[in-house]
Amino acid sequence: MLRDSEIGLLCDPRSQEKLDDVAELLTRGIIYTAIGEETGLSLGQVKNRVTTSRLWLGEETGDPAWTNARKKTPVEAGVEFCRRRGLAFRDGAGS
Repeated sequence: MLRDSEIGLLCDPRSQEKLDDVAELLTRGIIYTAIGEETGLSLGQVKNRVTTSRLWLGEETGDPAWTNARKKTPVEAGVEFCRRRGLAFRDGAGS
C-alpha cells in the first residue's frame, strides 16, 4: 500500500514530465547526472522521476520489489517501465 507522499508523487503532473525520457535513458545504463544534462532536469528531479517510475511499476504489477532499489536496479526498472508503457528503447542486447 502506498503512503500519502507516494500517492502525491504519482498524481503530481510535474513528476510525469519527461518521465518516459528518463526511463528510456535508464535502459541504456546512463547515470543520473548525464540523464539530467540530456533532459534538462536537476539531479533531484531525475531521482524523482526514477522513484515515480518505480512506484508506478509497483502499483501496475502488484510487486513491491519494484519500489526497492536493492531488489531491482534502475536499468531493470527503466526496461520494465518502457516495456509496459509500450515505449521503444535500446537495451543491452541492442534491441
